[in-house]
Amino acid sequence: MRLGRQEILLTLIALSLLFLAPAAVLGQASGALDLVSLLRERDPETLISSLKDEAQEKDAREHWAQMVTQGSQAAVQRNQEGLYPNPSLQAYVNRLGQSLIPKEASDNVFVTFKIVEDPFPYADSLPTGTVYLSTGMISLLDNESQMAFLLMHEASHVLLSHQLYQIVQEKLAEKRANKIRIIGTVLGAVAGGVIGGKKDAGVGAAIGLAAANVIENARRQRFSKESQLEADQFAAQVLLQHGFDAREAPTLMAKVGNIVRRSGAAVEMAFADAGDLPQRSAKVKELLGGSYQQVVARILSGNGFRMSSPRYSQLMSELKRDNGLLALKLDLFVIARANLEEAAAVRTDDPLTMYGLGVLYRTVGRTDEDAARAAGYLKSAMEFDDVRHRFPEAYLQYAVELLSREDPQRYPEIQKALKSYVALYQRNSGGGLPREMPFVYDYLDLTGDRSWIAYKVNNVRSEAPNQLTADAKIDGSVQPAEKRSPKKQ
Repeated sequence: MRLGRQEILLTLIALSLLFLAPAAVLGQASGALDLVSLLRERDPETLISSLKDEAQEKDAREHWAQMVTQGSQAAVQRNQEGLYPNPSLQAYVNRLGQSLIPKEASDNVFVTFKIVEDPFPYADSLPTGTVYLSTGMISLLDNESQMAFLLMHEASHVLLSHQLYQIVQEKLAEKRANKIRIIGTVLGAVAGGVIGGKKDAGVGAAIGLAAANVIENARRQRFSKESQLEADQFAAQVLLQHGFDAREAPTLMAKVGNIVRRSGAAVEMAFADAGDLPQRSAKVKELLGGSYQQVVARILSGNGFRMSSPRYSQLMSELKRDNGLLALKLDLFVIARANLEEAAAVRTDDPLTMYGLGVLYRTVGRTDEDAARAAGYLKSAMEFDDVRHRFPEAYLQYAVELLSREDPQRYPEIQKALKSYVALYQRNSGGGLPREMPFVYDYLDLTGDRSWIAYKVNNVRSEAPNQLTADAKIDGSVQPAEKRSPKKQ
């Protein structure tokens, strides 16, 4: 049988792949990890010394120092501008993460855990040892075991020196890569000669070089995937040692994959490794049903796995609420709904959660039932915020929702909500009027009130319970202009 042009090229390139056999740098352990030996081998100084070449060691140190410097600069920016401003949750996450660090870990490797205020789900670690988790990522967690897995997966990239390990392995692979390029050039030239004679030899050589580059890129991608699998196994084993349910890892991966897939391209770009989640999940399940099966059975036959603490549930409900509102601002509706509905299951009387759900269902609701749900949530937000009055927008949104029903019997309620919105806005903004003021008057006109007027004032009274402006009480009543006597503050 005579081979065609494409078959010959593919055969030659496949032959060159044989030289990649030694390039698999991370082993996929079939049994439990020897944490003591593994952590000792991955100590930064031990890794660099393994090169056994002074010039290569110097290059590796310089490359690593450059990466740490870049990581420090990134950390400065994130720490100053992007951290989630909830000290209690920041402290909780860091304490949990630190409690899981194996005692065998090197004293020269430091890890810390921080939360970034960002509704896009992702987690990463810097060469500095800093693990960053976005509020979007944490908001997808269902329990403390999933939190522990996420923390230890990211920490393992630091503890196992994956970034430095890749530098060292690339130094060791330089000679091998050069051989691959030479072989690719020769095979490409041969392919050019076989296919088209001498006139195509140059084209064939170029094809060979391109194939060599593809091979090298594939090796690097394989390293990344294998480091993820190793991090998963490391995290699962540590979790079991601490009594956390490592079986929650595949559940978390499935949920994250589902949310990312349904949220669209922007979220998929933020969580770049979503396509690897099925493979990673299958590997963890394989380990739990094999190497770790006896450990799981022993825990289940004893006191069972650790349950999520009440503190965890309370803190997570705060974060889910806050991230849901962030996601709502960015039109990430899938994440917003998941976060806010989960928060509402715990924070049943939280006005901000109710407000977020009301705005969400007003924004994406399609049915009359959705509209009624939006109005109900907004009304709950006003009722639960009756003392502090932190969310004037709830009154405006509620009024708009009632207006859409065109029910004259609701006009007094609409008028009261609109006037309350203006009064509360002025209280919160030093007496200024909202930018929607022309429309507020339009809405009042539609409901039959053509006489109410609000004025910009420079003083705001703050006595409980009504917290007045110079123009209106929270209940919508108006002081006659001739009786107004603003009090200097």
